[in-house]
Amino acid sequence: IGTVLANTAILQDRAYWEVVIVRNGPFYVGVSHRIRKNNPNTNYSYNDQLVDRNRNWAVKSSALGNLKTDNTIGIALDNTGIPTIIFYVNGKHVSEIKGIKGDVYPAVSMETEDAILEFRFNDNDFRFPPQNGNSFGRPFTGIIPARNVI
Repeated sequence: IGTVLANTAILQDRAYWEVVIVRNGPFYVGVSHRIRKNNPNTNYSYNDQLVDRNRNWAVKSSALGNLKTDNTIGIALDNTGIPTIIFYVNGKHVSEIKGIKGDVYPAVSMETEDAILEFRFNDNDFRFPPQNGNSFGRPFTGIIPARNVI
């Protein structure tokens, strides 16, 4: 019970990943800022849920419809205009949140120990490839880990 972030920030213009429900239960899914452990000015921890629209942007699983085992939640982050996170269930658009700020990481928070989720970050593993639309010719792609070049 608590919150987990992916190990890399989303630094690209348009990113997509999927969450497959292995066993259903209540959860939040979206993006979050990294939590700085040594920051005395924060009262937010990884034990909190993703419900704050200042440091994280997420949707509760129940808001995505009647989810079932083996459903796939697609999550697209579009930074080409007003930063927006778009949610799909089995390839169908269901929700979006606008106004994402700063460097964010894919995130999930669990309310109970009931849910088991599988994350897919690689283009080759997607069940429902992203719907790219037209945003200056840039397609959505799987998350590309940042690399140091120096």
